Amino acid sequence: MKKLLVILLLLLQVPVWAQDKIWVTTINQKPFIAHTITNNQTIFSLSRMYHIALADIANVNNTLYKKGFSNGDVVYIPVTKVNYLEAPVAGSSQPLYYKVTNNETLIILSRRMNVRQSMLQTWNDLPTPNIRNGQELILGWVKYTPQSNTSDVLRNKTIKDEALPQDMAPAEPVPEFQSLYHSGTAEEQQENGLVVFYAANSALKPGVYYAFHNTLAKGTIVKVSNPLNNKSVYARIIGAIPNLEQYQKAVLVLSDNAVSELQAQSSQFFCNIFFK
Repeated sequence: MKKLLVILLLLLQVPVWAQDKIWVTTINQKPFIAHTITNNQTIFSLSRMYHIALADIANVNNTLYKKGFSNGDVVYIPVTKVNYLEAPVAGSSQPLYYKVTNNETLIILSRRMNVRQSMLQTWNDLPTPNIRNGQELILGWVKYTPQSNTSDVLRNKTIKDEALPQDMAPAEPVPEFQSLYHSGTAEEQQENGLVVFYAANSALKPGVYYAFHNTLAKGTIVKVSNPLNNKSVYARIIGAIPNLEQYQKAVLVLSDNAVSELQAQSSQFFCNIFFK
């Protein structure tokens, strides 16, 4: 009787374990992680969790991102050379699981993940390259940092001149935003309002800043100027302002690596914003 009870308890736990796995899905022959939002996760927490650029998440989940993520929403996380690993890293990676469908072959999966077929065989202890529908495979690993209790926004307090976490740059080379701005021939326009810094998380190139704005087109370069000292930075718009309470009054949400350059004294302040 006791043995039967133990077996039943183990069976009941199987779905819980399955939910803990990170599964790969395919969209247009490209790999993505289908992440279900829990605990009021935001685009910022997902960026930190999966080590992927904010812009990359926003681009794939544009409609969902504009309305704001809600618990239960499924957000697709790109698996790219930025966050994909061919070997596990203790404490900072998770295996990527995949269930074979549509008579896929190992060579198809290897091309999709851009790894050698022999590596897939090794990871899955396959004596031959033959696989079948429904078979569960490991396709590699993803850089992964468990969600912490750290807020997605800087607290409204005095900011000292110290090293701050920085946002994750997109995989493609980033042009010099200042040069792009001044090469534009359209008439310069100005907007004034509250700028709020968001706490970013990964190294950017020096002088590279990203921002969110509700009406400017994605890719627009803006000049953000502190009227108290005329210090300025040039930032690329990567999407609409996330639908979060702390940004409700913001005209622009700017990566916090601009704090030192603008000599900002708090996590939100009045700025002049120029664009063409």
